[in-house]
Amino acid sequence: MENSAFLIWHYALQALPCKRAMKNLQKLPLLLFVLLFATLGETPAQPKKETAVAEKPNPALQQLELGDEYFRRGDYEKAEEKYEPLLKDALLAQRVHKNYVQCLVSQKKNKQLERYLEKVVKRNPTVSSYSIDLANYWKNEKKEAQAEKVFNNLVKEIAKMPDAVQNTAVALSDAGQLDWAETLILESRKALGQPLAYVEVLASIYRAKGNISMLLDEMLGYAGNDKNNLYFVEQMLQQNLRNEEDLKALERILISRLQGQDKFGIYSNLLYWLYLQRKDFAGAFIQARAIDKRENADGVKIMECANVALQNKSYEAAANAFEYVYTQYPSSPSFYFAKKNALVAKEYALREVYPPDLVAYQQLVNNYIKLIDETTNKPQVAEAMQSVARIYSQYLNKSDSAEFWFNEVINNPRVERGLADRCKIELADLLLSKEIFWEATLLYSQVEKSQKETPIGHEAKLRNAKLSYYKGEFQLAIEHLDVLKIATSREISNDAMDLALMITDNTVFDTTGAALKAYSKAELLLIQNKQVQALAKLDSLEKVNVDKSLHDEILWLRAKIYRSRKQWTQTLDCYAKLSANYSEGLYGDDALYFSALIYEDELKDTDKAKLLYEEFLKKYPGSIYLTEVRKRFRKLRGDDAVYNEL
Repeated sequence: MENSAFLIWHYALQALPCKRAMKNLQKLPLLLFVLLFATLGETPAQPKKETAVAEKPNPALQQLELGDEYFRRGDYEKAEEKYEPLLKDALLAQRVHKNYVQCLVSQKKNKQLERYLEKVVKRNPTVSSYSIDLANYWKNEKKEAQAEKVFNNLVKEIAKMPDAVQNTAVALSDAGQLDWAETLILESRKALGQPLAYVEVLASIYRAKGNISMLLDEMLGYAGNDKNNLYFVEQMLQQNLRNEEDLKALERILISRLQGQDKFGIYSNLLYWLYLQRKDFAGAFIQARAIDKRENADGVKIMECANVALQNKSYEAAANAFEYVYTQYPSSPSFYFAKKNALVAKEYALREVYPPDLVAYQQLVNNYIKLIDETTNKPQVAEAMQSVARIYSQYLNKSDSAEFWFNEVINNPRVERGLADRCKIELADLLLSKEIFWEATLLYSQVEKSQKETPIGHEAKLRNAKLSYYKGEFQLAIEHLDVLKIATSREISNDAMDLALMITDNTVFDTTGAALKAYSKAELLLIQNKQVQALAKLDSLEKVNVDKSLHDEILWLRAKIYRSRKQWTQTLDCYAKLSANYSEGLYGDDALYFSALIYEDELKDTDKAKLLYEEFLKKYPGSIYLTEVRKRFRKLRGDDAVYNEL
């Protein structure tokens, strides 16, 4: 019986993560009733008898526990009474010190507090918490001279103790004594003869004091001492520079120092790093060229800059940097990759243009083929062949040429298997769009077999399931999807569960699945790049789908089409209807998230985007988009913290 109850709980919980399962929550009470019935009559496990002999209680620890309990209740008089005897024990004295001081302060026993603090400081001159508390007491009593004397003595004692300096400086900072924390670090450096010791602590002190100039001097001084310190300095700068003004201050100082001597290239490297943080890839490119020239690096730093620009979707900057490498460093080991990636950057840029620039795509294909012809190592250009095939398939509507280039990759035994299998999937997608279903499913199945229990294999199986779905063979699709529900990839697993539930939801009462077949045909038209026909199909389906069971799917697919065409008004209208009528459904968080992205990135209406991000944070705290939404919201709100996430 116990195992049965466990299994029921297990499958109940497994059903919850899928977003579409929210539509089926009305079925949950029945599941809970079954669970209750299954667990009735179970006999709880009997606890084992204790055989160990109980330890004798420690009176001091009992006294400490009683004191802590009175302290938590705010009964400071009784807490003081319990703590008092424990002060004679060196270890327990430090444990109760903070609470004991608070007890005396709360009872306004100033004279007793003064005697206690003077006594413990005299006995323990190197325990910083005692001295700091005494000095703060003198400050509160307006006795600045006595407070300064205590701080001076503390600094004098600790400055010669390397192991205690950092913790004491942090304690002083936490107590608000930033000037004394700074003094301790500087005095310790003199005493130890180490002018760069404790740089991290001192930088945080300057940050807390708002002294960015001194912080930067400290960091740049440390960096200039040894080029190996660059990475550490970059990390420290990233932690401490919190807004645009801080970054501008660093830029001014670095540019000024570059006018003088930069023997090891420290300042140019830091300026390059700074421009990358600000995503100023033109500025980064200038510094990368200078660094490569200084170090005779054959374009290594420029390649790094270009790759970062490409990752950040600055395609023009990336293409310019890649082109510079292969034109200025023709013998560089990076020559081929620079030439190929320059074309990749241009391809990504073209994908952002609607309607597609067919002339530019044809020119890009010609350049890819020229690169392929110039390269004798054909496996090396397999990705370029894949790009040619993809452009022919998706943009130039030349399926025969696309098939030729996909097969060039697939049939080359020297091509890495993963790449060949990805080309098989894309070729199968092309055949699917031409409704050559048998050959498409054969290719998907080959990849499933070749890439068992891998993300590529699961992707092939999912596409095989979708092929059955597009054909209206819903039961066969379900059989494929059931296997994928336990896929290692969360994304594929969720996609499989979503599609399976959509099929189930729309075939329970409509056993013919007529409405769902019509909707799947609209999706197939979209795959075939027949957007106008797909929209018309959705319009006719909406009229006959009287129970509105597919209405949210129809809105979502419409939005997908409009978004690909950059028709923002129509896209936002679909998202608004999804948010208004289906906010708890499958596409609720997606609609709100993508609406905010459009307002921020496309329409440049940051005020509207900020409102939508704020609404998202309140409505969807468990969404997969949460981290990105929080980051974007903080940036729009102007939070300092966002600069630590660059």
